[in-house]
Amino acid sequence: DEALAVLTEKEREILILSAAGFDNHQIANYLFYKNNKIVATRLAQIIEKVQKSVAKIGTNPNAK
Repeated sequence: DEALAVLTEKEREILILSAAGFDNHQIANYLFYKNNKIVATRLAQIIEKVQKSVAKIGTNPNAK
């Protein structure tokens, strides 16, 4: 939960849709994005944010 706390509401929505098995094209259509490259870019940003958050939590047991 702590690692995902860094995500915005929209980022969480994209992550949930992706985890549920929707492909980038389906997510783009659902969110009314012009193309699926936007979704791919957002997913890459989400992964980076979560990885940084996990690393921070791993180095600081008191991190929230």
